[in-house]
Amino acid sequence: MNKKLAGFSLYEVSLKGWISSGGGTSPQITLNFSVEPQLGRDWCWAAVASSVSRFFDDASTWSQCSIASSELGKTCCPARRSGPCDRPWWLEKALECTGNLGSFLDGAIDEAAIRIQLELKRPIGLRVGWSTGGGHFLAIRAIKTDATGQLIITTTDPIFGESELSLAELKSRYREVGTWTHTYYTVSVL
Repeated sequence: MNKKLAGFSLYEVSLKGWISSGGGTSPQITLNFSVEPQLGRDWCWAAVASSVSRFFDDASTWSQCSIASSELGKTCCPARRSGPCDRPWWLEKALECTGNLGSFLDGAIDEAAIRIQLELKRPIGLRVGWSTGGGHFLAIRAIKTDATGQLIITTTDPIFGESELSLAELKSRYREVGTWTHTYYTVSVL
């Protein structure tokens, strides 16, 4: 039974209540997910969307260049690291293209919201804005509490690979100059 209560299933409400009530030791949650390296200089959006699509469906045919072709209305296959297809784009549009956008919002989310999505086996997309200008897309694949009690988030990035960092660092100092500006909830099309 999967009833909805103000946009959340009863399972999601129960899990959020468990977390906020101090429901014991917070479990480690890890998805078998990683974002593939981006094929274009500015294709972080295509890499995240393609990887999310393949996470939910091994048989997905959405490649980075097919997403770029669909979104940009150009022939982008084979992928190139330069040219008219290699440009910034919106992750929400790329995830809509693959059918994997649940919703998106401005800003970062908290521990409870991260745990809910990972428990539901949904990677979380995010955008960081660089203090030097521009932005970058990556995803969250795991959460845990380390031996000192610090909350650790594992990200998977189409340029920088996998990183473990505190939630505070992810929110305001990703790679020293990035601030988490947007969150993208993903869903399966199956």
